[in-house]
Amino acid sequence: MTEYQLVLLKEKPKGVPMDVGENIFFDNLPLDYEVFLLCYAGTGMNEDLRNKLTSLGEQSGKNLLVNFAKLNDPNYTKIRNAFDIEVFPTIIVTGIGVLASPPTEYSTAYVKMDNKQLLNSPDQAAECVERVFNLFLAGEISEAIKDQNRAARNAALNKVLKTALGGIRGFLREWEISFSFINGTFSLKPTGGS
Repeated sequence: MTEYQLVLLKEKPKGVPMDVGENIFFDNLPLDYEVFLLCYAGTGMNEDLRNKLTSLGEQSGKNLLVNFAKLNDPNYTKIRNAFDIEVFPTIIVTGIGVLASPPTEYSTAYVKMDNKQLLNSPDQAAECVERVFNLFLAGEISEAIKDQNRAARNAALNKVLKTALGGIRGFLREWEISFSFINGTFSLKPTGGS
């Protein structure tokens, strides 16, 4: 069986495989995950929320990888800078290129949740994560970001998120979740194992 690693490609490849060893987010990641939940908990993770996210990952199978990342990851500084992680816990949801990348731009959309009030409410936070996961998996994020105009794309993505999350109690404060784009796209590349 071939092993894979999730990498963030900084430049679009031009027919030749890139050396991506420095940009590894996960080692030995199976090829068939589509959406990724990256949880950087630090010391502040609510145990009930952790259990709910674990359950979601178990129920989702290969559709969602839930990763409770440790801060001792050798690539943590790159990850921190790429996703602008400033506080713990922080939850990031993103997907592979076809689900999270605009067709004409080498970037990847992600949704970040780092508001302590939201993350200390396990039911609301888990519901937000579930809805965002479904937005990626159903192609609603990729549909929202297909416009070449960045302002139109951001407005469409904001509308999709607000519509999907609007029914969750407490969501009216926009600072509870945010979205952004990371330069590069997520791609799965063989590590050479078999």
